[in-house]
Amino acid sequence: MLIARNTRTALPFSEKNFSLLQAHLTQVTQQAETLSQALDQANKKIAWFEEQFKLSRDRQFGRSSEKLPSQQILFDAMECDEIKTVEEKETITYTRSKPQKSCGRKLDTSKLPRERVLHDVEEKIS
Repeated sequence: MLIARNTRTALPFSEKNFSLLQAHLTQVTQQAETLSQALDQANKKIAWFEEQFKLSRDRQFGRSSEKLPSQQILFDAMECDEIKTVEEKETITYTRSKPQKSCGRKLDTSKLPRERVLHDVEEKIS
């Protein structure tokens, strides 16, 4: 009979107890492995969702030009200089007649009667 150390009571150690402990140990290790695999899958999903979130945020709030990082790799600086064509500047001039500003409706007051009123202002000398 074996006695467990660091305990105050003696545990009987038989073949039956040993096989039960081995079965429990294999069950716990299998459970730990399945939990570890589930954790790995969850971490992969979280990483994928974080990447999708970053991409959608960049699409929504990023630069709105057509330049992509992959396009910068396509052309070398030397090739770009050879591809450029000579740009000719063309000046275009034109004259524009400004329309007259019209403020409200114009009434024809030439046919209305007119009355002339004179006001004499007295000068005060103090």
